[in-house]
Amino acid sequence: MRLLRWAIRLLGGQSVIITATLELPPPLTGQAERAALAALRADYFRRILRGSCPHCEQPITQLVQQGRCVFAVPCQHRLYPGIIPTAPAAKE
Repeated sequence: MRLLRWAIRLLGGQSVIITATLELPPPLTGQAERAALAALRADYFRRILRGSCPHCEQPITQLVQQGRCVFAVPCQHRLYPGIIPTAPAAKE
């Protein structure tokens, strides 16, 4: 548990101190946790490669690049930061 404090000066010159407690999850230390996260990540991208949105399972008809992010059409869920992969050019 971590205690956070902010001191804020209001327009009238008064000061207010705001405190909040923050509970952070324990760091991943075990090999089992790392393997579980790797499996979740692999499943997420496997669904995208199969053509379905990993968030809602709706079929993806198109990938759209908006800024630095890639979104699925028609559900408009953000899939990942990056660029849309292109097919490699055919060698002649």
